[in-house]
Amino acid sequence: MENYDKKYDIWWTENEPESFYGLREGYHEGALELIGVVEKTESLKTKDTLIFPILFLHTHSLEIALKECLKKLGTKKKKGIHNLTKLCEELIQNLEKFYKDRGLVEQIENKKQLELFFERIKKYANGSIAGRYLFDLEGNEIYTEILGEKSYYSDLKKEIKEDYDFIDSILLFIEDNI
Repeated sequence: MENYDKKYDIWWTENEPESFYGLREGYHEGALELIGVVEKTESLKTKDTLIFPILFLHTHSLEIALKECLKKLGTKKKKGIHNLTKLCEELIQNLEKFYKDRGLVEQIENKKQLELFFERIKKYANGSIAGRYLFDLEGNEIYTEILGEKSYYSDLKKEIKEDYDFIDSILLFIEDNI
């Protein structure tokens, strides 16, 4: 008899809405799981080196969620766009049109909240391609500015959860108003 507890199943990758969800959720959960590893370890090496995979997983989850929002808004897919700044700007433009087309004038007031959120997540991009590299395109360090010399994983965990919940609320709002 097969042991299903040891297997993984990626059937959901065949369905685009589910694949967006599965990917963004997987990267998000991966970041939180790695923070859990860091919180339990005494190893300074682990604490110092896992920050980069954590940030990559987080930013990639955000990238997928932004692309999912754009797709739900009917935006044509553009190949090779991995820049969070460009994706955020495109989403703001498309959301404004979405609000106006549906007479959701009260939502335009929420633009400030969106812009503040996007400013926060754009810091991860800072010239990089979705947080994949230590340096921006001009050779400047990225993460030192974002994280400072020393930061707390508990603060990062809270911020990652807030980012994910906020972008998830945008997705749900779009779905409810399509």
